[in-house]
Amino acid sequence: MKPLVATVNQLFDRLNVAAAAQRAFVSDAAHQLRTPLAALRTESELALLEPHSESMRPVLLNLKTSADRAAHLASQLLTLARLDPEARGSSKPVSVDLMDIAADAAREWSPRAFDVDADLGFELEPATARGRQWLLREALFNLIHNSLEYDSRPARITVRTRISDGAPELSVEDDGPGIPASERERVLQRFVRGRDAQGKGSGLGLPIVAQIAELHGAALHLDVPDSGRGLLVRLRFPPAPRAEDKQLPA
Repeated sequence: MKPLVATVNQLFDRLNVAAAAQRAFVSDAAHQLRTPLAALRTESELALLEPHSESMRPVLLNLKTSADRAAHLASQLLTLARLDPEARGSSKPVSVDLMDIAADAAREWSPRAFDVDADLGFELEPATARGRQWLLREALFNLIHNSLEYDSRPARITVRTRISDGAPELSVEDDGPGIPASERERVLQRFVRGRDAQGKGSGLGLPIVAQIAELHGAALHLDVPDSGRGLLVRLRFPPAPRAEDKQLPA
């Protein structure tokens, strides 16, 4: 049995090395892409502001849209590369008020929503959860981006934070096409989009949110809003422990 155990251990060691190398490659590639993509986005925005023929406007708009999409994809890949080390506890969870994260999102996303004729609203109450602030921020930003990407125009999107039955909750509701119940498990897989998805997303937003939710011991729910139309995504966190030294659930 000893040779067999040693061989299996060596196999797992090689798999761990290969997985680490893959994560490092994705992280490095995404990081290196961010600078040229940011420059491309800026140049495309400036080109739209400069005098140009009407026939060139669709070309410039497509260029800007493609640059925005590529930059968002690079950011998502970088997040995915960082999630596994985070899951191993490379940073310590702290008490985070979900209302503060949503307030940051309001400052970041309200101008963008206005530019695409979307009504982005916030109904915020204090709701303290235990977690990593940058990951919770990333989860919310991905949910808002999804709603803006897939909703019809004019879109109506509402972000909420509250305490529900003693548990902190963060939710994003929109009035878009929604996701059929038969596809809700499927769209949590990486690079998988709904069969009727109309936007230009990459299929990474909800999987990133699902992985962040799992890391925080939170329940992720995809539902239909009370209005009967659209999508309601809820992240329901465990009640924040009183002792500051308690760790996240495994």
